Amino acid sequence: MAWFKRESGELDTSGTKTVRTEGLWVKCENCRQIIWKKDLEENLNVCPKCEKHFRIDARTRLGLLLDDNQYEMLDGNLSSTDPLRFVDLKPYSSRLRQAQHDTGLKDAVINAQGKVQGRRWSRA
Repeated sequence: MAWFKRESGELDTSGTKTVRTEGLWVKCENCRQIIWKKDLEENLNVCPKCEKHFRIDARTRLGLLLDDNQYEMLDGNLSSTDPLRFVDLKPYSSRLRQAQHDTGLKDAVINAQGKVQGRRWSRA
């Protein structure tokens, strides 16, 4: 009596491998510790072993700094420009467009105001 039966007669030999745990773990570049991503987020993106601070985006940082993740964004209509028409390997204007597309922001800075420990706080 066979305990396991193969449902289909053919094996998948396409060569594509799927990893179900991909994205669940993070390796600390400093101490080489493998950290569960959820544990890292609960520890405010700081390695529990060596206390290395991982990079976070501006919106996440604002959410951590300001009470109840509540803040109001200011100056959302400001945008970087290229008045000198600077060209390196690529024109600066195309670099700006690409960065704006990748981040969803018009500028590299997010101005916001909110409350820290119940007191009004703004950054401009």
